[in-house]
Formats: sequence, C-alpha cells, structure tokens
Amino acid sequence: MEETIVLGEKCPSLEEARAILEGARVEIGENTLKALAEARSSYLEEVSKREVYGYCTGLGGLYHRKPASCGSDYERRVLVEHAMGLGPRAPPRLVRAFLTVRLIQLTRGRAPVRPQVAERIASALNRGILPVIPLHGSVGASGDLAPSAHAFLCLYYGEGEAYTPDGIAPCSKALEKSGLGKLPLEPGEALALINNTAWTTGIGLSALIAFEELLGEALRVARRTLEAARCTPDHYSLELTGATSYKELGEILELLKPSCKEPVRLQDPYSLRCTPQVYAAVKRLIGFLRDTISREMCSSTENPVIVRGRAYHWCGFHSIQVSLALDYARIASSVLANISERRIAQLLRREINGLSDFLAGETDSVGAMITQYAAAALAASSRALAHPMVTNSIPTSGLQEDLVPMGPESGLLLIESLRRTALVLAVEDAVSKYASQSLAGGVEELRRLLDESTKRILDSVGLTELLPRD
Repeated sequence: MEETIVLGEKCPSLEEARAILEGARVEIGENTLKALAEARSSYLEEVSKREVYGYCTGLGGLYHRKPASCGSDYERRVLVEHAMGLGPRAPPRLVRAFLTVRLIQLTRGRAPVRPQVAERIASALNRGILPVIPLHGSVGASGDLAPSAHAFLCLYYGEGEAYTPDGIAPCSKALEKSGLGKLPLEPGEALALINNTAWTTGIGLSALIAFEELLGEALRVARRTLEAARCTPDHYSLELTGATSYKELGEILELLKPSCKEPVRLQDPYSLRCTPQVYAAVKRLIGFLRDTISREMCSSTENPVIVRGRAYHWCGFHSIQVSLALDYARIASSVLANISERRIAQLLRREINGLSDFLAGETDSVGAMITQYAAAALAASSRALAHPMVTNSIPTSGLQEDLVPMGPESGLLLIESLRRTALVLAVEDAVSKYASQSLAGGVEELRRLLDESTKRILDSVGLTELLPRD
C-alpha cells in the first residue's frame, strides 16, 4: 500500500520529507486548509486598510511603483519577469525536494494564499509533475525567486516544461493529462509563492541525505583501511568513549570497530589514529545541518507573513541559517576527502602495509602509486570548493537587497564537493581491498576494484540523482 504523508499542524520530520522525496503521496489536513483560508482572508482585510507589499505593487527596489492593472495577468507577469534562471536543468530529485519543502512551508498556514494554491503543489507531487528549472539564478534572499518563478509558471499557468512519468513534456499538456487545468493566481499570491527559502533548503535536504549516507560509506572504507594498515588497537577502543564529552565519538567508535591485531607500532600516523575524532567532528556537523534544514523546512518564509490576523513585512525569505550550515558542510566534506587521501598515502608505505612500497609487485613500474595522485587532485579541488559563499554577498536590486547569503550556490557546491569526496573514498576503498588481497591479480585487478568502488559508492549515496543531466 502506498504511503501517504498528511501535512498538518505538526511539521513533518526529515524522515517523512525524505519519504515524499522517494514517492510517498502527500495530503494537506483540513485544519491546515482552514488556516490558509483564514490567512488569505486576513490578508485581504489588511490590504483594504493599508498598503501591503506585493499586493498590486512593484517589487524589490521598485516596490513604490503601481501596476496599470491588478489581477491574474499581473501575477503571471510577476512570475514571467522573475523566471530568469540559467544553466542546465536541475535534476528531478532536486525539483521534487524543492516542491516538498515549499509545500511544507506553506502548510505552516501563514502564507496569504488560497488553500487550492497549496493543494496544486500537492497534486503535482502526487502525479509526478516536476517543473523543469534552470539550476542557477538565485542568491538565496528575497526568496529563491528565479527557480520558484519557473516552477510556478508551470504549475499554475501551464508554461514551460516538466518532467513527467512519461518524460519531459510541455507543462500545459502535463497538467491536462493529469486532470489539472490552469489555476490563475490572485493578487499577492505570486509573490507569496516565490518569496521562500525552499530552493536553498531543498538542495540542502538532498545534500544532507547524501552526506549522511556518505559518512556511512566513509566508516566502512576506513575500517578496511585501518585493518590493512595493521592498526594499533589502543586508538580505536570503545573504552575511550568515557574520555570525552562529545557523544559523537562514542557513536563513531561503536560503528568503526576495526579488527586490529597485535600492535606493530607504538602509535599510528594521525590520518589513521585520529580517524575516530575526525569522523566524530564531521558527524556532529552533519547533525547541525540536519537540525538547520529541519527548522527551515518548518518555518514560514513568505513576505509578508500573516501572524494573528496581521500582515507583517520581514526577512523570513533570507536563507542565512541554511547558507551558513551549507558552508560548514562543505568544509566538513573537504576534511573527509583530506583524511581519506592521507590514509591512501599511508597505505602505500611498506612500513604501514607490511607488503611493499606503493603496493608494487616485483615486475610493476609504479604499482598503485598513481591512485594517490588521483586522490590528491580530488582532495585539492574539494578544498577549493570549501570556500564560504556567505562572505561573497553581492548586492541585488540596487541598494535595497544589499546583503544576500548565496545559499543555493553553496548547496550546489556541496553536492559537487560530496561527489569528489566520494571519488576519493572510492580510491581508498579499492586500494584497501587490493592491499587486503595481498596484491592478488596485479594492477589490472586494482583497476577493476577502482571502477567497481566508484560506481557502488556514487550510487549508494544517491549522488548520481543529484547531478545535472545536460
């Protein structure tokens, strides 16, 4: 039986959001639909008394302007003028994550939109209609404007293209085939839809899921490397849990558990000995990212927002919280790549592996030497990707929007950083297996192991679903 997630007064967990990403049906609870109807009614009452941003006004630095006419055509015009994204198509997984987060945010019940506006997003998710969205164009403030505009031109006006269960199709045909017609927006709804942090947060949610899976792979790879490196038992003992206040260290030690034999060294090199501490720090950072994504997903991010019957102008659309967390996560990803590359280098030493320098056979010219070159190149580029984006603010809309966090680009860089870190781990996985097999099969076997590890790790952590297709 197909799982159904009901969105209501209680915000869904990240596990429930992940279930929606993976195809679970979604419904909106009756109380939440009533809350949206009340928010819309309060909004209309407010605009009858005073000027409210986005209701028949210009936007951004042109907020003082008044349109010649105000209605569904103007709402469409708002979307058309904001749909200025560039670059390759975002993969369907990212689009689904964006729509999932946007719907959850809307079901907080504080957005000035009619209930059927939110229901349209639920219908699109349930029918597998995912608008084609260019990957680049949002600075993560003022709302994720460009990607949102592309998405909602499709879902409400039938313009653009969409991924469907039958392939890419015009949005108008996708809606018609699914029994959904156009749903013209009413004054203020276009702004309410595109003012959000859902694109940033959806990318972050997707990257978070991949990062959690990648840490699991990193643990499995490290365990084999430590064993092939003839690890010193003291460094990885569960007894060490009581020596620190970081609970993550105990969790990592419990998961790691390498089978170390009689020690051949008094102390292992840092990249071996400190694996539990480094992985515990990364696990703690992932926990911070998880908490931040969960909170942002469960927040109202529209401007204006309706609170207790009043429309408030604010900066809920500013994705600084998620943007900082994504920047931290790229640093953590780079750390994983660094320590993995260093373990590869250690495993190529005779003193560590107990076999030969560079795991070279008697007739080999370089043995496994070049695997470390590849890992070094990937680790170096991962370090380059760790540069923070929040410090790269470039003002937009003249001087009105003068501090932006660049969250979407940080999230996309995190996905790329995770890919490169996964490739470094694939090298380590292959080299540690080769060493464990005592070089059986020669470097041809090493090449086979490398190809096998690369495919397995990229697929197992879901990164292949997050990369652009064109």
